Amino acid sequence: MIPSLLDPILVARLASMELRARAVAEGALAGRHRSRRRGRAMEFSGHRPYTPSDDWRRIDWRAFARTDRWVVREDETEANRRVLILLDVSASMGFHGPARLSKLRTGAILSAALAYGLIRRGEAVGAALVADGVRESLPIRAGGNHLAPILDLLDRAEPEGRTRLPEAMEEALASEKRRTWVIVVSDFWFDGDDPLPAFRFLRARGHEAAVLCPLDPLETELSMEGETLFRDMENGQTIPASPDDIRGAYRTLAEERFTRMERALASLQTPSVRCFTDRPLDESLAHFLEKVR
Repeated sequence: MIPSLLDPILVARLASMELRARAVAEGALAGRHRSRRRGRAMEFSGHRPYTPSDDWRRIDWRAFARTDRWVVREDETEANRRVLILLDVSASMGFHGPARLSKLRTGAILSAALAYGLIRRGEAVGAALVADGVRESLPIRAGGNHLAPILDLLDRAEPEGRTRLPEAMEEALASEKRRTWVIVVSDFWFDGDDPLPAFRFLRARGHEAAVLCPLDPLETELSMEGETLFRDMENGQTIPASPDDIRGAYRTLAEERFTRMERALASLQTPSVRCFTDRPLDESLAHFLEKVR
């Protein structure tokens, strides 16, 4: 186990994205009870190596007696699960408060941790960088060899351009015929605050979805002092204002906006979690895993 998981900055300074992903994933899963739900298909499809994220009760002890290796059984439902991670790389995701990771870097590390954990469990995983469309993507595949390209893709993510999340999601899933679990990682700062069309599109095609929403507390609390020039990171528009004069109304509007979004997603059985950039990364991931289990 990599120490000091509670410091997001320290995690970000680890030598590689794989180390960051492993640190956050293992920290999130440490001491957490996994869901007892199992796939409906019971047809045996093979073994895979036991990992710390697995329930020890699933170890195949007969196989252990023959091979002296810890393995768990897979059924067809588990082996065929498909996951697509969509990371918003629009300009607004580049925002960060003093001495904090940007929303994009936070989202990239959390996405990498999810990919790491899912692939280690034998799931098929793909990833795409999205903004006004799909910037770059990797297909959904299983196998440990697919992890490195996904981590490299996430590590190279840079914020640029405007958000067109519904269009980007539709493009990313246009050729996906099989049922897929779509994890959307976005701050949801885009024109219009109704996410329903994009997620209705997913459900209409038989997919499921979940949302990780990285946010910086500075943009939700407006805690800066003195006259400030506010600039829209996607269209460049600027507005001078005194935070003291607008803080109360702004906080109310921001909370109402995200509450509406979460209720709209919940109406489509789509769990969502806000992940603030001043919170421990493993804590944010653990919260997300509890919501989607």
